[in-house]
Amino acid sequence: MLPQIDLQACICAKELRLYAPLTIHDTVIPMLVCDKLPIAEEYILGSTEFQQQSVKYLDSIVLNNPVEQLTDYARYETVYG
Repeated sequence: MLPQIDLQACICAKELRLYAPLTIHDTVIPMLVCDKLPIAEEYILGSTEFQQQSVKYLDSIVLNNPVEQLTDYARYETVYG
């Protein structure tokens, strides 16, 4: 079974401001790969730390090999709760 990113869980985490147990690699990057940019953008607006981490990570992809770095996320599928 493919790893799944639960959009409802991300939306609830955003509403409850639950960022600490999660990382951008658990939430933001998989949402971007699943073409859920508006939800990812809403999610990171609540955390300056997540905004900084996301920009740093995306900048590193541009400077390096993007295909190689995003291959790990290609296995995600979106789950609608």
